[in-house]
Amino acid sequence: MRFTLIIGVMVVLLMLQGCATTESQNSSRANNSASSQGASKKELENKKADRRLALAIEYLRQGNYDWAKMNLEKAKEHAPKRADIQYAFGYYYQTVGEYELAEEYFLKSIKIDPNQPEVYNNYGTFLCDRGRFEEAEENFLKAVSIKSYTNAGQAFENLAFCSLKAKKEEEANFYFSKALDHNPRLLKTLTHLVNQSILKEDYKSAREYMRDYERATPHSPGSLFAAWTIEVKLDNQRGAATYEEMLMSRFPDSPQAQQLQQIKNQLR
Repeated sequence: MRFTLIIGVMVVLLMLQGCATTESQNSSRANNSASSQGASKKELENKKADRRLALAIEYLRQGNYDWAKMNLEKAKEHAPKRADIQYAFGYYYQTVGEYELAEEYFLKSIKIDPNQPEVYNNYGTFLCDRGRFEEAEENFLKAVSIKSYTNAGQAFENLAFCSLKAKKEEEANFYFSKALDHNPRLLKTLTHLVNQSILKEDYKSAREYMRDYERATPHSPGSLFAAWTIEVKLDNQRGAATYEEMLMSRFPDSPQAQQLQQIKNQLR
C-alpha cells in the first residue's frame, strides 16, 4: 500500500513537472511572442517617425514652417524619446527665431544621446551666433573629441570662424590649420586663408593656399582674379599671363574680367 502510494505520488509529481514544463514553455512562447510584437510595434512606430521627420525636414528646406511643425509633432507622437527628433525641433525653432525653445530642444537631444558629434557641432554654431563664444568652443571641441566623427574638419572650420567673431585671430588660425589637417578640401577655409594672406601681403603663403584651392575645386572668376593678383605681386609674369588667359576665356563677362582689363588699361 505504501509502495503503491509512493508510486502514485511520483506519478503525480511527474505529471505536475510535465504540466509545469508545458506551462513554462507556453509562458516562454507567450513572452517571446509579446516581446516580438512589442519590438515589431516599436519598429513600426520608428518607421512612421522616420517618414514624418523626413517630411518635416523637406518642408523646412522649402520654408513651409507650419507643415514642418505639424510633421515634427507627428514624428514625436510616434517616437517621443528619439534624440534626432528633439534635435529637429531645435533646428525648427532656431529657423523661426524662437531661440530659447531651440536651445531647450538641443539640450534635450544631447541628454537623450550625449554621443552625437553633429549635434554638438551645430549647437556650437547656434551658440556662436548668439555671441556665447566660450560655450560654443566647448561644444565644437566636444564634437571633434568623439572618435567616430567623420566631419571633424567642418567642426574645426566652424570653430575657427567663431574665433574670428570673438576677435581671436591667433586661435582662429590654429583652428583653420586643424580644419585643413582633417579635410584639405574645405573651400571656405582655403578662400579665407588666400584672402587673408593677400591682405597681409604674404603672397608666398597666398600662393600655397591657392594651390590647395585648385586641387580642391575648379576655378571661379574670383579665384582666378586672386590667383592672377598673387602672381603679379610675386613678379611671375608667365603665371600671371596664364591666369589672365583663363579668366578672359572662361568668364569674359564677369566683373573680375572687367576689373582686370581696367587695371591693364591703366598701366598702359
